[in-house]
Amino acid sequence: MERFGLINLLFVIIFFTSSVLTGASDFKRVDQWKHDELCLHHFYSLIDPDNQVVGAFYKNPNLLISREKIVKFAGYGQSPNELTNLLGMFFYRGDLAMVEMPNKIKIFTKKNGTYAWKETKWLKMGKMPQIVKDGIFFDNKIFLAGLTFLESTKNENEINTSFIKVYDEKGTLLKDLVHKTFKGPNRFYLMKYYVIGYKTDRVFFLAENELKVTLISAKTLEPVKEVNLEIPSFYKKMPDDFYSWNKEKQQNENFNLVLENYAMGYSGINNSLVEGKYLVVQMRTCNPKLKKFALLFYNADSFKLEETIFIDDFLLGAKDGKYYFFANGDPSRDENTDECIINIYSFGKKSSK
Repeated sequence: MERFGLINLLFVIIFFTSSVLTGASDFKRVDQWKHDELCLHHFYSLIDPDNQVVGAFYKNPNLLISREKIVKFAGYGQSPNELTNLLGMFFYRGDLAMVEMPNKIKIFTKKNGTYAWKETKWLKMGKMPQIVKDGIFFDNKIFLAGLTFLESTKNENEINTSFIKVYDEKGTLLKDLVHKTFKGPNRFYLMKYYVIGYKTDRVFFLAENELKVTLISAKTLEPVKEVNLEIPSFYKKMPDDFYSWNKEKQQNENFNLVLENYAMGYSGINNSLVEGKYLVVQMRTCNPKLKKFALLFYNADSFKLEETIFIDDFLLGAKDGKYYFFANGDPSRDENTDECIINIYSFGKKSSK
């Protein structure tokens, strides 16, 4: 009996622990939107003030997605209402800012159920352009995340870089932040980088290949500290040769296959945001026994991992306690993503039918 009781006690402990770690708290689907639209490749997405999804997809104008319909805007072209490129987007004083070039941001305002061009902001570039991947407007400043190659070091095999540029609203460069030195040529400019504002004075920076947060003061524009986030048990580290560059080895490679390997070959971060008290990170599990992705909920003050939820859907954004996903995975990489289906999840609510 004592042995049987001990086994039962251990079972209860294991079950409780696994429930916490696998997201057994009531994270349920609360809504679903279905549309007849082909979305081949996801670039960027946000949830706007009207709880609509603003999404950028390959071979598509930008999409404004709601339950009722999809509205297309800012297609490819050179007119003020069009874009020739898109490097990132964020909200700017209630409007939508779209980074067209490293030094050019187009501002779109919402009018009559769509977004229309309002103005263009020009940023004053340094010697080397930034390969922008993300941005925010925070504390009356523009923070852009993405790799910038800086001046060479005395060692020819070393490369100096920075990952955050901060501008004032007039486009004046205030500071280069998050400096790193790499050995040898690389393709780190292909990776995703994230910049996130929290409360009134904190900015988080993350790179897709590390569970690490650089905390920056929005007031002083100084790095405060680096925090190594708790690594989940399923985590598959990026191989050292990913994003490295060797001329003899890679000059004849199929570049699309290389990118596929990068995206699917390790637990890279595919989205990161702040919602409520949480820093939320979504990454691939790279484990056929698990769902495609894990949502990691870190306390945004203590950075303690408080929740892990496994899910097959691809995180697009979050707002007001609701999390918006593209059904069945990333349309850039995953199968069964031909339909435009938006699943909306929340804690503590019943799933809609």
